Amino acid sequence: MSTDAYIGSPFVFQVGYLDDTGQPITVTGVNLTLFVFDANTGVRTTLVSAAPMAPIVPPMPSRYYYAYTIPPTLEDGTPLYAEYRATSVLTGFDVVVSDTLNLHAKPSDLGLRSRFVR
Repeated sequence: MSTDAYIGSPFVFQVGYLDDTGQPITVTGVNLTLFVFDANTGVRTTLVSAAPMAPIVPPMPSRYYYAYTIPPTLEDGTPLYAEYRATSVLTGFDVVVSDTLNLHAKPSDLGLRSRFVR
């Protein structure tokens, strides 16, 4: 899955944990790691490491969020990788969900356009 986000702007990461029938599963230790790779060297830079995520409000079973401001130092076109981790209460296994954000320079007009109509 891939999502667009603006550099220097807030972004809310969300994850839901479901079983193979689409029903919520009970998990513990839900956390988020965010990282980028240097385009020239391939070196991974971790921006957020295993940050605890909060339950969605109003409560929704097995849904969590984390609010984060995309650093203004990142470059347009840089992929930002998100890795959500939790442990299933039923099985004891780790459940990992991955996501990629396509980062864009924030337009000065935030995408608003004026049009004159006669």
